[in-house]
Amino acid sequence: MKGGIVYYDRIRIKMLPAAGFVWTPNPDTEFDIFFPSPRISRRLMNYGNTEWWLYCRGEYGGGSWVVEPDDPAKGGTRDQVDYNDLRFAIGLEFDRMDRIGGLIEVGTAFDRELLVRSTGVKFSPSTTIFLRAGLLR
Repeated sequence: MKGGIVYYDRIRIKMLPAAGFVWTPNPDTEFDIFFPSPRISRRLMNYGNTEWWLYCRGEYGGGSWVVEPDDPAKGGTRDQVDYNDLRFAIGLEFDRMDRIGGLIEVGTAFDRELLVRSTGVKFSPSTTIFLRAGLLR
């Protein structure tokens, strides 16, 4: 079991309760049922000293930024802009015995929005596809 609070510091969502559990019914399967970022993983094979895992995951994504005016002399003020979305991805991850790992995943981001604090203007971009890759140590 695990739980707590995830601090986002967004315009509408400052914090979200976080709760869930990890269940490993066997060494090749893991269910990380955790709100707001669940993940299910399945080991595919070992090749030499490298484990390969297939996974699917969800996520509440986005971020928040403070933006400065182009020309403060013209009377602009600092403002906050949020980007929020929901994400679903399927990926392939590897872990090596020397503690080097990596991932490649493809997913979709939906229910997307940009929100500006000062004006309340909300823009809703359409659903998109993303590709993510990285190395971990």
